[in-house]
Amino acid sequence: MTTTPASQAVRASEWPAPAPVRLRGLGLGVGVLVCLHAVAALVAAGAMAWRLGDPPAWLTGEATSGLVGAAAVSLLVAALAWVVWQHRAVRAFPPGTPRSSPGWHLWSWLIPVGAWWLPYRNLGDLFRCAGRRRPRWMVGWWVLWVVGLPLSVAGWSVALDQPSAAAWLMGAGCLLLAGAAAGACALVSGLSRSIESRLSSGRPTGR
Repeated sequence: MTTTPASQAVRASEWPAPAPVRLRGLGLGVGVLVCLHAVAALVAAGAMAWRLGDPPAWLTGEATSGLVGAAAVSLLVAALAWVVWQHRAVRAFPPGTPRSSPGWHLWSWLIPVGAWWLPYRNLGDLFRCAGRRRPRWMVGWWVLWVVGLPLSVAGWSVALDQPSAAAWLMGAGCLLLAGAAAGACALVSGLSRSIESRLSSGRPTGR
């Protein structure tokens, strides 16, 4: 939930944290998983498109379904790693510094309709907490994500019944998500460095 003005008061004993925050390693892992998903999705989309023409004997329907399933699993793993990173990033700051609680940062990804905007707002607030302006390219990254994901999911959902439509949907969606993956890696890496730097400076919040 969003914090109220009254909750902005931070006890001095809670700052700085007793143990240094380490986000860069986790952020690197998240970036790797996001890129692996982008590769898996592109391979799956390419396999579906190949089957529309003259595919080799080994590229059966079962093999293609396996590739699509692997792409879906890689998305789930990357998403879980992302929410762990984001939750840890929020908790790195004293209570009341971020405008939203750690739980709200996670649940915002699952709220119907709200998921198209709330996570973007929460990530922007983390930049504020880290003492940075939200990057201008973040808008483009978010557009790639919110357009590419539905297209890819729509392609997966009709992969068996309408392979031609699925290939087009997944192809378009995966190209967009590949661009979003690059932006996600830059965002996680940059924000992790900024948060660690902000916390090590002893200043609890951005201005």
